[in-house]
Amino acid sequence: MAKALGMAGKRPILPRRRFLKLAAGAASIAAPTLLLPRKTAAAVRIIATDVGGAYTKAYTEAYYKPFNEMMKGEIEVVNVTIGSAPTAECEQMVASKSYTWDLVDIASFVALTLQQKDLLEDLHLQDDPDVKEIPASFRTPYIVGLDTYATILAYRTDAFPSGKEPVNGWRDVWNTKEFPGRRALRKWPFDTIEQALMADGVSPKDVYPCDIDRAYKALDRLKPDIAAWWTSGAQTTQMLTSHEVDMCATWNLRAQVIIDAGGPVKISWNQGMLNWGGWVVLKGNPQLDACRKLIKFAANAKQQSIGVQYAGYGPCNPGAYKYIDSARARVLPTNPEYIEKMLVVDDQFWAPRQQNELVRFNNWVIT
Repeated sequence: MAKALGMAGKRPILPRRRFLKLAAGAASIAAPTLLLPRKTAAAVRIIATDVGGAYTKAYTEAYYKPFNEMMKGEIEVVNVTIGSAPTAECEQMVASKSYTWDLVDIASFVALTLQQKDLLEDLHLQDDPDVKEIPASFRTPYIVGLDTYATILAYRTDAFPSGKEPVNGWRDVWNTKEFPGRRALRKWPFDTIEQALMADGVSPKDVYPCDIDRAYKALDRLKPDIAAWWTSGAQTTQMLTSHEVDMCATWNLRAQVIIDAGGPVKISWNQGMLNWGGWVVLKGNPQLDACRKLIKFAANAKQQSIGVQYAGYGPCNPGAYKYIDSARARVLPTNPEYIEKMLVVDDQFWAPRQQNELVRFNNWVIT
């Protein structure tokens, strides 16, 4: 996301040449929570969270295991699986000064919410060499990007003849005459508003600040053709797999699951929207110094290249692409071939509008 928290103004798309230059110059909840002791005789123990599934495997191979080997008993990281937006739990930990988790893996938008409530530690990692390789779009003083995911258009190839596929961005979703078929959008204003604006002819670089009234006028035109408003990523996988819909706004990982299984689905990266996340440390956590070491380790380009072999997210350090084979790179959202076509979602724009726009959008859907 295009600038550090606290900065104002438009959030530009990452230029391809800028991303490639960075790459070329690079050197290198909710499941039950486990209550683990802070220290063992051999190590300072830090508890890091992830969202489970393929992410646990990816983080284990890229970060947990090699970090523990490097630290040789000085620090030991242990992971637990939690949900993706543990805001209430984080607030409780800071209030009680009892920290069940030391490193909390969250999306940048959730990090912004926690930061605005003064619940996060400033990591003071801006001058670390590996951290500096990560574009400012994917880091702030409070969070350093681990991975990205994209909201993209996925479509069934058997619903559209070759050469007549919806690959021109969101305007093709709105073009029901040339691209007939069943459509699904997310029942959520953030991302959906941006899609409507781009469909209405707004250039990605001019999306922010969003003209929300214009977006609703565009959504009004498409609303009769929406077959489903989805609320979970799993729904989109199921709808595309069963051919309940022909095209769908979804997350790249959800579409990739179908593609990897041989399903007749493709991803259009054009005008995709990038979101990102990473670890934060809650205010007052006494394990801050140990946590900073793992965050620095995980910012390294080579380490970030490992995780993408197990989960279809994109690395935040562009130098990771030096270590990723071309076939795998083609399914990752920060691939330099795609990045110039993408929009980085502006958390700063949405933060003060979150509650009001949720109410407005939900009322609009049911009327």
